[in-house]
Amino acid sequence: MSNFNYSRFGITFRWIERYSRNTMIRVLFLALAVYLFILLMNTVTASYKGIPADMQQLTLIRAIRSCGMAYFFWVIISGTWFCQNIKTKQQRITVKMLPATALEKFLSHMAWLAIQLIGMALMFCLADVIRVALFAALGLDWIQWGIPVFFNISRVAGDMYILGVKSAAVYAACAAWLLWAQSLYVLGSILLNRYNSVIVSAIHVILIVALVWIVSKSGSGTAPADITMTAETASYTAMTAFALLGIFNWVMAYRLYSRMQVINNKLINL
Repeated sequence: MSNFNYSRFGITFRWIERYSRNTMIRVLFLALAVYLFILLMNTVTASYKGIPADMQQLTLIRAIRSCGMAYFFWVIISGTWFCQNIKTKQQRITVKMLPATALEKFLSHMAWLAIQLIGMALMFCLADVIRVALFAALGLDWIQWGIPVFFNISRVAGDMYILGVKSAAVYAACAAWLLWAQSLYVLGSILLNRYNSVIVSAIHVILIVALVWIVSKSGSGTAPADITMTAETASYTAMTAFALLGIFNWVMAYRLYSRMQVINNKLINL
């Protein structure tokens, strides 16, 4: 049997979709509720007459950024439900009986995770539509779509400088960290059968504290003229390091998944 076949991949993906559909619906409704709460709580009070236009704009921008932070948080913790169907002996037997290779099963999980993240992004668009429709129904004075503002924020942010460094480099480093953090939760969801989110979160906090301490120590005594060079070097170094660590975590996650046993330790999936 070949290692990958589109037909087997499709069958496996449909099985994962049926198994995880209810969980995904709950997660998407939760994301919609959080986005809507953030948007309404920030913009309702700024939508009445007499509020300066610049204040209304800043309020909407602040709400959109808060929604962005919520989405980034979900991207990270989404790794915790990457493999929810291998926690019990019966679940592992069912997964083993699927007519597909380990690679096809793992890629099916990855595709399902990507669809969930796309769905969470679309929930922001739906929340913005609901907000605008609600404001129009209530006859509020100020109604502005948040989706174009989001793209404008992204475009302007790419042209900014942070500590003299092109912000695109800093954002690339942050994106690499985001994907590494997600991969850490993915690895934990496969390796640990219990308390995986708690254990991985604790490890993540410890690593971040250690990294901040190392950076603060290495930056002490740096001349002001060297701050820009130091920040630029740190951005590209962090981007490369987190990208490599993320790839390593994904490879290890696949290797653990492909070697999964039906009967194993209650805590560790080995």
